[in-house]
Amino acid sequence: MKTYRERFAQLSRHRQEHSLRVAAVMEELAVLHGLPADQACLAGYAHDLAREMSRDALLAEALRLGVGVGGLERQEPVLLHGPVAAAWLEEEGVGTPEVHRAIRYHTTAAPGQDATGQALFIADGVEPGRQYPRRAAIEETARRSLAKAYRVLLEETLDYLKGRGLTPHPLMLQALRDTQGEEKYEEECVIPETSRQWAELAARTAEQKKGENVVVLDMREVTLVADYFVILSGHTTIQVAALAEHIEEALKDAGVPLLHKVGGSKSHWVLLDYGALVVHVFTEEERQYYDLERLWGDADIVQFS
Repeated sequence: MKTYRERFAQLSRHRQEHSLRVAAVMEELAVLHGLPADQACLAGYAHDLAREMSRDALLAEALRLGVGVGGLERQEPVLLHGPVAAAWLEEEGVGTPEVHRAIRYHTTAAPGQDATGQALFIADGVEPGRQYPRRAAIEETARRSLAKAYRVLLEETLDYLKGRGLTPHPLMLQALRDTQGEEKYEEECVIPETSRQWAELAARTAEQKKGENVVVLDMREVTLVADYFVILSGHTTIQVAALAEHIEEALKDAGVPLLHKVGGSKSHWVLLDYGALVVHVFTEEERQYYDLERLWGDADIVQFS
């Protein structure tokens, strides 16, 4: 088994220099925000260990390591480079769980990231080799507040993707909503009775259109991401797209404005974001991979009819 240092030595000079710059930013942020400096540097040093692997090699290594491969990862295997690098460190017995999670999600971001995870996402985005107008401003913000810089960089990244016609990862959208504070949430939210009615309408529509294992989660006590999640499955990507369209049409007819939609006709996961309500339509394999019910296990299950 190769060590992480041996893997680092096999990277191109460009990738090594990028990783060292990220590690340097991580060290500075660790000192400023009271994080373990050695673990912060490790996260920066090791986050891109698998970045230069081919698509086929990433898929094969993910399977060897037992890293789950969802539909999005099958379409874009480069998304696996973080999970694979994290699994290598775990296999070697190096780094803390916080470091492993930070590396796993350093590309997509994820809701509920701790300070180490936020710091790595920021450091990867603001290291001095990056060239975009707001880089220095976000870096300066990070010196004062990781949470604020994390949110601003998420917004910047989403704007970048949308400007190029690229689809953001659903986890990134959830991460952004997770970082929006109470004031933002209160501006956007609706009264609970209304948001519950939206959730029940979405759930009933899903069942009527043969959606599988429809679950409604009450998120109000566990996160600011939304008041309710509706989670359901389809057998194929065609059925997933059809279920999402039926739910979108039912809510549109009820006057509920759609804020964001992620995923299309060939997606294994379609996300409908209504602010107070988020609907997740998965293929069964994709649902098991992301396992939102376990991730948000503290949320109450809502009965509907």
